[in-house]
Amino acid sequence: NLGGGSARSSGRAAKHRPVTWVEGDAVSIRLTVRNSLGVEVKISNIGLVSEGVELEVRPVTVVLDSHADNQTVIIEGGPRGTADLRILGYTHTVLGVKSSSLLTQLPAIHDATLKVEVVPALPVIELTCQQCRNRQEEENEDEKIGGESSWHEVDSISIYAGEELDYRLMMKNVGSVPALGIDLRWLGAEEDGPNLVIDTAAILKHLPLQPGGSFELPFRLRGINNQNYRPEDCVSVAGSDSRWSNSGFNSLQSRLSHPQSL
Repeated sequence: NLGGGSARSSGRAAKHRPVTWVEGDAVSIRLTVRNSLGVEVKISNIGLVSEGVELEVRPVTVVLDSHADNQTVIIEGGPRGTADLRILGYTHTVLGVKSSSLLTQLPAIHDATLKVEVVPALPVIELTCQQCRNRQEEENEDEKIGGESSWHEVDSISIYAGEELDYRLMMKNVGSVPALGIDLRWLGAEEDGPNLVIDTAAILKHLPLQPGGSFELPFRLRGINNQNYRPEDCVSVAGSDSRWSNSGFNSLQSRLSHPQSL
């Protein structure tokens, strides 16, 4: 509650889940407060009390409406190191009086600190899949657009038994640090789904992949007669026409589980 020249927040008991932040990334913390004064109140220089890793916080100034309902204040900042960070509470200035509210002073909150693990910045690899148009499609498309690239982005793949289709993966590092290694794997048993022909060794000549850097990796699918294929984390449908379908390639983003490697 806010009143009497100082600010205090009453919080509900909540189950604390593990919190992980990435060094250098922007983070947001939400405070839920109530104004019990009955008039608009200006709160200035709202910040955080913390210890451990350096936490850069941009002070916030808000004006709370005169009602006593819950109102939300967003504090933004970012960690400037890696290790454990402990958030002890927040600071604020109300009616010219600067004060601090610690978690130990808030009802229904039993933890003295909110613990955050800060991990190193990691590469973020964005994958998109592109399909090569067949000869007839190229001729039709050339008539329309004057011979532009014969590749187009797809978010699903469908292939018939005995059919061969050419694709390529476009890989881009949209993170802030180089990717020193990329481990690309086909999910699915060798006897299921279409046969995959790909040269993953070609990835090595593009490493390290700098932030903003990208490259393409061609691959070919050869359809086989299978009615029951369902790879992990993708959707596949097969019918009596011996067709294999798969979706989930488009705009796939992955944060790396280990610094500078995928």
